[in-house]
Amino acid sequence: MIGYDPIVDNMVIIDQQDFSHFFGVDGDPFPAGTTVTVKIFSRDGDQLGAWPAVTVQSSGALVQITSDDLAPVSDACTFKVFVQYPDSADMCWYRGRVWRRT
Repeated sequence: MIGYDPIVDNMVIIDQQDFSHFFGVDGDPFPAGTTVTVKIFSRDGDQLGAWPAVTVQSSGALVQITSDDLAPVSDACTFKVFVQYPDSADMCWYRGRVWRRT
């Protein structure tokens, strides 16, 4: 296969709870200047929001999204986590479905 195949996983969000997750790096550490962004898309493919990681370090990235920002996200939306290395294009690192729980 040519190209990068992202890790497939699910994102679980809980009503009225902030989302916080540390995406750890397996393998080579992130170089200084790396950015990480989570994007969530509606079932129709419209982007509902984009949230940059609050912390990026060599071992991974911490993403936090407030429950208010997640309010319009319904069950079965999709998400992607993008990594951008210095002087490089965005690379989709994770992708999957969003599951909303009460």
